[in-house]
Amino acid sequence: MADEIAHATVRVIEEKWEEDPVFYEKFSALVRQTIDEFPAASAEREDYLRRVRELRDKIYAREDEDDPTPTSIRGNGHAVAFWGITRRELRAAGLDDGTDLAAEIAIKLTSIIGKHAMVGWQNDRDIQNRIRNEADDFFFDEVRGRHGRILAPEVMDAILDDVLASARVRMAK
Repeated sequence: MADEIAHATVRVIEEKWEEDPVFYEKFSALVRQTIDEFPAASAEREDYLRRVRELRDKIYAREDEDDPTPTSIRGNGHAVAFWGITRRELRAAGLDDGTDLAAEIAIKLTSIIGKHAMVGWQNDRDIQNRIRNEADDFFFDEVRGRHGRILAPEVMDAILDDVLASARVRMAK
């Protein structure tokens, strides 16, 4: 039974990966680790089943105690997904200083994409270019201007590329 739950959970992760790759990447590793850690010994089957159920429930509830969602974006699924992506890129560039910058960027990108999203936007280069231009303005005017944070162009591009990839699935119309 635990194997069935674990493999069904892996399937859900694979199906939803593009919606929020940062969230699902972590839980994919945890499920696979749990599967690998438990041998077929009957004494450990109950613990295996308990752990697999806990992971499944956390995925469905989108709970991650190790990485709590900032209060400013709780309840906003798109912003939460974009926050994870943004924070991952800021951390990779050594720019995550514990401030709410990633949350602010996620909120703004959610707003920008929502403003331009219309039927078929995910395949329309003109709309995507307008989104990119407005996002660039935000990065330069707000992030650099107001916060004094200079993001390298490759960091801004990585954030925007990954957020747009997620938004194409999450915010399809």
